[in-house]
Amino acid sequence: MASVTAPERASQSGRRLLALTSLRAFAALAVFTRHASETFFKIGDHSSLTRQGASGVSFFFILSGFVLAWSWRQADTPGRVYRRRFARIYPAYIVMLVATQVAIGARHGFPLVPFLFNAALLQSWVPQAKVFFTSGMGAWSLGCEAFFYLLFPLLLPLVGRASSRRRWQMLGLVAVVDLAVALTTHSPNQSSGIGLWLVYVLPLTRVGEFLVGIVLATAVKEGMRSRITLNQALVVALVAYALAGVIPVYLMWEVFTLVPFSLLVLTAASWESEGKATWLAKGWLVRLGEWSYAFYLVHISVLAVIHHVFPQEGGAEGLGLTAISLVLAVAAAFCLFHVIERPFERRLRGDAAIGEAAARLSPLRPPIRHGR
Repeated sequence: MASVTAPERASQSGRRLLALTSLRAFAALAVFTRHASETFFKIGDHSSLTRQGASGVSFFFILSGFVLAWSWRQADTPGRVYRRRFARIYPAYIVMLVATQVAIGARHGFPLVPFLFNAALLQSWVPQAKVFFTSGMGAWSLGCEAFFYLLFPLLLPLVGRASSRRRWQMLGLVAVVDLAVALTTHSPNQSSGIGLWLVYVLPLTRVGEFLVGIVLATAVKEGMRSRITLNQALVVALVAYALAGVIPVYLMWEVFTLVPFSLLVLTAASWESEGKATWLAKGWLVRLGEWSYAFYLVHISVLAVIHHVFPQEGGAEGLGLTAISLVLAVAAAFCLFHVIERPFERRLRGDAAIGEAAARLSPLRPPIRHGR
């Protein structure tokens, strides 16, 4: 899959990995298609064209581990990392959480206990959909991210001290464990029961993808390069994504796309580390990638509002409302990014001298410039 050149111990984290930024936009779009199909077509897990959009979260988790490891420097401390992660994800998150819960409360009563779990980013540890799915914006994945952040200062030295062979063994172990969990927890109500929580939501289950990202970033820093082109890696990932729509759902969420998505991240990082140009590094795609975290937070609310105003479903009407929702979600993401996300991140980071270089490294947002 990849070749290793002479070790390059000097950090390459100053390079701009714009292709990874743009890929975040596509992953967010995949998640959007899944939720749009549930909203305007009521097909959910029965659609072979959109149900695999749920696997876009897996790409986010892999890239999250890659971003943190890629941007790490010797001067960093766990406290500094935690503060930066909080500054990047929490301001926009808490604003949207309050907004969605107030809207829900206006119709059904304010869900205080689920709100508190979500506000504390602990919702993914509770095996009840009324808690981990109650945010109205897919925030369960941020509960996983918070756990990943907590473990990062422990995982990075573990990977850094490991030999190349041991790192490949780590990747193999992640794949085996993920497959074993999916198979042993499989049940007829996989899409809604305890199996959903165990395979899809539980942070302990998803931490393997984050570890994969750390391993890949460490390997690229040390000189590993993909043997295939970025376009070839994209084709592999797209084919796997398409096929994920027809495989059992418990394998679709993570297992089936783990290797293709990992290969795509590795190849994109390798490609740009060598200074190669790519169409993915174009300005408008990069901007959409920058807004992808905000888009992730707002898109379900936008879909809900549009469906409430225009309750039509299916056919041309459903497609048209989906397109309208997409445009409005992008516009809302733009506003959330520029009004809340970026300004408050800069205020809360506490390291302005080095903040600008790493200002776009959120867990659900791709790296624009690495170097802190």
